Amino acid sequence: MGTSKNVQTIWMELPDPVFPFAKVLVAAGLVSSNSEGFRMINNGSVTVDGEVLRSIPAQIRRGREHDVRIGKRRQATILINGIG
Repeated sequence: MGTSKNVQTIWMELPDPVFPFAKVLVAAGLVSSNSEGFRMINNGSVTVDGEVLRSIPAQIRRGREHDVRIGKRRQATILINGIG
């Protein structure tokens, strides 16, 4: 994701081994609603670990660190852990 000083690191715990990615974006504060998250994914505006997400259902697995970018300005490193 480059060397930008504005990249935030977000630590999250998810209850399920696989979780809808639009909900992760909302919980991380990168989008304001599930609808916006789904729209950004469908438009090809979201990249995870350098790969463009282009369709729903886009899901994320816990137990990993993911570099996330939405468009050119919103980006974060999301660390996902499981509960239980």
